[in-house]
Amino acid sequence: MTNTDHAQIQRVVANLMERGLGLHHQNNLDGARLNYEKALQLSPNDPNILKPLSVLKAQMGHFQEALDLGNTALQYAENKAEIFNNQGLILEQLNRPHDAIESFNAAIQACSSYAQACFNRGNVLQQLNRFEEAIASYDAAINANNQYSEAYFNRGNVLQQLNRFEEAIASYDQLIRLGVYDAETYNNRGVLQQRLMRTTEAITSYEHAIKIDPNFSVAYSNLGNALREQKKLENALNYYNQAINLNPRFLDAYFNRANTLLELSQNEDAYRDYCNSLAINPDFSQARWAIPLTHIPFMFKKKENLENLRSQFSNALNDLENWLDDHQNEETFEAVKTNLPFLLAYQELNNKELLEKYGAVVNKVMRPWQEKNVQTRNIEISSKINIGIFVSNQKNNYSVWNAITSGWINNLDSNLFNIKIFNLGDPSDIKIEESRYRLTAVIDNQFSLADWTKRVLENNIEVLIYPEIGMHPMTTQLAALRLAPIQMASWGHPETTGLKTIDYYLSAELFEPDNSENFYTEELIKLPNLGCAYKKLPIKPTTIDLNALGLNEDEAIFLCPGAYFKYAPEFDWVLAKIAKRMVCCKFVFFAQQKTWTSILVQRLSNAFSEEGLSIEDFIVFAPWLSPDQFYGLMSKAHVFLDTIGFSGFNTAIQAIDCNLPIVTREGKFMRGRLASGILKRIGLQDLIVDSEESYIDLAIKLATNDQFRNNIQQKIRNNQKCLYDDLEPISYLEKFLLKKCRPDAYPNT
Repeated sequence: MTNTDHAQIQRVVANLMERGLGLHHQNNLDGARLNYEKALQLSPNDPNILKPLSVLKAQMGHFQEALDLGNTALQYAENKAEIFNNQGLILEQLNRPHDAIESFNAAIQACSSYAQACFNRGNVLQQLNRFEEAIASYDAAINANNQYSEAYFNRGNVLQQLNRFEEAIASYDQLIRLGVYDAETYNNRGVLQQRLMRTTEAITSYEHAIKIDPNFSVAYSNLGNALREQKKLENALNYYNQAINLNPRFLDAYFNRANTLLELSQNEDAYRDYCNSLAINPDFSQARWAIPLTHIPFMFKKKENLENLRSQFSNALNDLENWLDDHQNEETFEAVKTNLPFLLAYQELNNKELLEKYGAVVNKVMRPWQEKNVQTRNIEISSKINIGIFVSNQKNNYSVWNAITSGWINNLDSNLFNIKIFNLGDPSDIKIEESRYRLTAVIDNQFSLADWTKRVLENNIEVLIYPEIGMHPMTTQLAALRLAPIQMASWGHPETTGLKTIDYYLSAELFEPDNSENFYTEELIKLPNLGCAYKKLPIKPTTIDLNALGLNEDEAIFLCPGAYFKYAPEFDWVLAKIAKRMVCCKFVFFAQQKTWTSILVQRLSNAFSEEGLSIEDFIVFAPWLSPDQFYGLMSKAHVFLDTIGFSGFNTAIQAIDCNLPIVTREGKFMRGRLASGILKRIGLQDLIVDSEESYIDLAIKLATNDQFRNNIQQKIRNNQKCLYDDLEPISYLEKFLLKKCRPDAYPNT
């Protein structure tokens, strides 16, 4: 072949390649293939032809041909890095991930700053769950190209899988600083901010995601979740509705909307949405789990037949248990934390049988999870007993901490016990920080059930205590596992757990009625007095402007500070009767979620109308007050009205702090006897009644008889000291634990 012929062939090849590359760029794959193949016939083994033809064959799905073409190109090419990278992508498609990694390694060896090969290697390592190596690969890609947005994004996703949320957020933030305003980046950042309890920041991130992509249904649903967390339930519903409008088969949005409707006491609508989610996925265990709870209203709109509702709840539990017999899978355990029968406690009936049935279903789900995922270990006995205490998210509301937990932490003998806190809430919780010097360890920032169980077992816990079960979703999952030889619950949620894995229930002598053992599935431990070492809060009342709250000193002020769902409809008439006889008085409630308020207002309006009264003349809904403002208002009020059937502890003892007389009707169960226990402790049985009629009479007497009220207030001042820093319950608990854990060392306890 002459030089002229060779040059002519090269021009033809060049034209074919130019045309082929153009068609390739236009996604005309067949046209490009024909030109590449003609060029290859004229110039065999030319790596500049083999390389794009290999890429094209891979795009057409002919992966083995593509791989063979690439291997041939490698034999003749001088610069091999890009070919090795392409080969790695093809090997990944052929489901040969380890070979793909080797090919990417070869590309990087050929060109150490080859960012794309580092990125591609990271993707394969991520698929193999080699997460730390994947992060290192993405870091290498970013080092080679600090503008590599996809590497930052994927790095953030891997860090999220490792529960390294702060680092993941930082990776997404870097993307945003690069000017990559991607909806998915903002959404992912919002999810992590929400997991870290930075809900306001999460809302902002979701809003950015929606602004960038108005059709991003997942971001709408996530924004609904964040708003629901802030109790902005109506706003949350709006975003769930938009998510479903965008994606009518969006299972999670139906489920989240159902949960919100349930909280708004729209139980029939909630049931409909649970069914909608099951129509999309009949095996969706979370919805199956939630359906029984549609028979337990969050707030009753009227007086209901409780026995009928409870029977429906029981039957639905039977259906759930039967379904679980054939449908349990690896994800079923997640359903346990989604919906809890928390509201049964607000019905003044014996819940033991129902909760025992519910607990059996929970244990049925969690037992196989533990057998598969938890490697039990023998407890190493040391001189001190290791006590683990689970603390739930309590930011801005330390009711359980103040009433129960802090007394254990600050008073159990550190020579006998190591106390380790497992903090499910905010890692920066101020109360835990204040008590850290008394603690052997604080474990937090764990985000999965497996992580928490691992940390409990690592810490050699002999006694595991849940001050409340049900106030944080994960406590039910954890409490249904056997993680320590002795497991206890207490009255942060004043109701039996129904769980076979909880051995003891820590209550108090002054809270429990006769035969109270019959109301618990656990062995009941009645600690002396109030069962706690409560420390008086360092709150000083501030001067309160009554007029600004719609009050004045010429009227009797009855404080009603309970959560609205504590007010059962069967007792609405009590307030109406007090108003009828008083003529001039005000009942002060405190602003809560507006749908709950509307339900309560409607019920009270009906009760007051039956007495010929209008609630506008008697009911005031005050804004939520700071502690010092609340104490200031209690110092001005005449009577504290304890909720009937489900009593308050913290609010009642705070009323005593302010010398405010309490009226309480002693309940049938411990949860209805918290205020009466406090009053018994300070010798004020005169303020405890046994009927609603007596409740009305006593409330009116306290409001109208100044001398009687003054005498009561003086008794409160004289006697309240015994409520605080009571170490007798602590001593009793210490002896009990020593007897159970160290019987040989302490035979006389």
